[in-house]
Amino acid sequence: MDFTDFTDFTDFTDFTDFTDFTDFTNFTNFTDFMNFMNFMILRKLLIKLLPGFISREEWLPLMNEKGEVIGKAPRSICHSGKEYLHPVVHLHVFNSKGELFLQKRPMNKIQPGKWDTSVGGHISFGETVETALQRETMEELGIKDFSAVSLGSYIFESDIEREFAYSFKTCYDAPISINKDELADGRFWSFSEIEKNLGKNIFTPNFEQEYNKVLKVEE
Repeated sequence: MDFTDFTDFTDFTDFTDFTDFTDFTNFTNFTDFMNFMNFMILRKLLIKLLPGFISREEWLPLMNEKGEVIGKAPRSICHSGKEYLHPVVHLHVFNSKGELFLQKRPMNKIQPGKWDTSVGGHISFGETVETALQRETMEELGIKDFSAVSLGSYIFESDIEREFAYSFKTCYDAPISINKDELADGRFWSFSEIEKNLGKNIFTPNFEQEYNKVLKVEE
C-alpha cells in the first residue's frame, strides 16, 4: 500500500454502498455468507472509528533522500518501518565553557533511560524547520530566545524508523528548565566525559552517530 498520502482514508464512500450484496441469493454456501457478515461488521467499525483515530494523530511529512516532501502519513505509520523517511530537528545546546547539554529520555519513550541530543523532535506536516526547532526547544528546555547555527542534515536509520535530521547548535548560559513531562533529566557534559562513555549503551545510537559525524568536527 502506498502511504504517501492518507487522504483516501478520510473518504468512506467506498464502504457505504453494498447494493450488489442486497440479494442474498448470490451466496451459494454458508461460508460465503459468514464472510460477508464479518466484512459488514468490520465496515461499520471502520466507518465509526477510523476517521477519529486518524484525525487525532500527528501527521508528518514523508520525504525523499533529497529532502523534498513527497507526501504525508500519521506518526504511527512513520514509526512502523524504515521505508517512511520523515524529518526531525536536533539542537545541540552548548554553554560558554564548551560543555554540551544532554537530555535523559524518559522510560515511556523510545530508547528509555538513555542520554540524547539536547533537543529533538518531529517536524509536523506543513511546519517549517525553523518553527519546529523553536517549538521543540521551548517545549523541552523552556528556552525561547536563542540563535541557532545549522550543522547540516543527514539520514538516520533504526529498526523502527528512518529520519531526515536537521542539526543545529546554539550557545546558552541562562538557566534551563526541563519539561518533566518530556524528559527524565538533563545536564551539561564535557567532551571528555562524553568520549569516555561512548559505546557503553549510555547514549542513544542517534546521538552517538551525530556526535561522530557532526559534533566532533565542530569541536
